[in-house]
Amino acid sequence: MWKINGAWPKKRDRSSRLSLLSILLLFRRPHVQLQVVPTIYLPTVTIIIVIQSQYEKAISSVFLNNNIGRWFRTTVGVRQGYLLSPTLFDIFLERIMKEAPEDHESIISIGGRHLTNLRFADDIDELAGKEEELATLTEQLVKTFREHETEIRKQRS
Repeated sequence: MWKINGAWPKKRDRSSRLSLLSILLLFRRPHVQLQVVPTIYLPTVTIIIVIQSQYEKAISSVFLNNNIGRWFRTTVGVRQGYLLSPTLFDIFLERIMKEAPEDHESIISIGGRHLTNLRFADDIDELAGKEEELATLTEQLVKTFREHETEIRKQRS
């Protein structure tokens, strides 16, 4: 078995809001199969619109030396201190992790579920049977994160 350890994206402050909202909207499409989430837990279109409105016109400023700086629009990240932020970010990452392993044969099965990665607090362990498979899986993961305009930390801090 081959394993590589990487780090989650640069936390919630570097994820694309547009990608996040498009992923939330995917949950409402009838052709999207969600094996783990029962229908009653899926966000309604109204909830998605409310979440979208929280981010559409978001502006920020920097508070330094008791002065508020110039206001600017923000287009990445989820709101700090917002109750839904960790959940929204988890939904976003879950979708990315499901998209990444195209044509990857899992070598580990637990309870009939095949695994290509293990995720911990801020780590991703990718699993493969051969070194070449691991390299391919890593490339696919990096490509998928880029498609969603999200950066992966290259070093552990």
